[in-house]
Amino acid sequence: MAYLKIFPIKVTDKKALDYITNPDKTDEKLLVSSFGCSPETADLEFSMTREMAKKNGMDKGDNMAFHLIQSFKPGEVDAETVHRLGQQFADEVLKGKYEYVISTHVDKNHIHNHIIFNAASFVDHHGKHLSFRAPEQKNFTYMKSLGSYYSEENVRIRLAKNRSKVKALKYLSREARLYINISTYVTTGNREGFERWAKLNNLKEAARTFNYLSENNLLNYEDFQQHVSDVDASVKTADQRITQINNELSTQKVIQKHCDSYRLCRKVIEDCRSAKNPKAYRTKHQAEYQPHDSLRKELQDLGVTKIPSSNKIQKQIENLESEQAVTVREKQELQKKQNTLKIIQQNFTALLNAPEI
Repeated sequence: MAYLKIFPIKVTDKKALDYITNPDKTDEKLLVSSFGCSPETADLEFSMTREMAKKNGMDKGDNMAFHLIQSFKPGEVDAETVHRLGQQFADEVLKGKYEYVISTHVDKNHIHNHIIFNAASFVDHHGKHLSFRAPEQKNFTYMKSLGSYYSEENVRIRLAKNRSKVKALKYLSREARLYINISTYVTTGNREGFERWAKLNNLKEAARTFNYLSENNLLNYEDFQQHVSDVDASVKTADQRITQINNELSTQKVIQKHCDSYRLCRKVIEDCRSAKNPKAYRTKHQAEYQPHDSLRKELQDLGVTKIPSSNKIQKQIENLESEQAVTVREKQELQKKQNTLKIIQQNFTALLNAPEI
């Protein structure tokens, strides 16, 4: 049998929320869940809901939130069951109209739940559109009138995610559990919450990290690891292609030079046919005759059996230079990704080296 206590929060809900989500009391936050908000930023989201209610002309009174304690006898039930019963109780009593955070404390002999829920109701499902109201408010305010973040579609996505939120299982690696913390903010679009969480954990460049994970849809640790490997492989491939292009360019420019020289020599030899005195002509142009055969052999060694036109060689060079520029730009963009990923990995290292959170 559960014992219940409830009392109002009138001064600060943040301190109360920080207390009930203390990792030392909640099995490293494995026994923390929420509805309609993120546990890490619940005070901000509670405040936003109350502010919207206030702007709608309804005074919420002196209460910011309510703190409910649900206690069980020692040995009556295990922690997982207590947590599940607490969620069921909160859902039945609050009927999906109030944001709440629930935590199960296991640091005492008697396992107990803490449930903190907002004083202002924010969702009503009876009308055609989602809306909110304060407890004393008669009419609801349509969420769609407050901007895209509060559109019916976006609100339903966040509510569905939080309602069905599954606690991180103990057999998950610490890396995976940390990534679940991060990806929760990304999937709900809660950048402000992530930046505050990152600041608390001394993480670098929170906005850059959040944007990168969101834009690349990296929502689980395995995908993130694979993405790091893919980017590294792409940089290596770009490097190899740049080296290959440079070699091809060098070869083509040598071919271009040899072809130009060969054409001059060849023209001299062909003009000998119309010379009045071929022998004297050859003596005069001995300098052109000598390299003719050596140039032809060098071109053959380079794979050229038929002398291409100057325009064709120049076009090949220009195409290679163009591809070179594109590949260099691609490599630079990939290196920017590498730098961002390095920051994210440094953040992981900092979290993993820190005490359990």
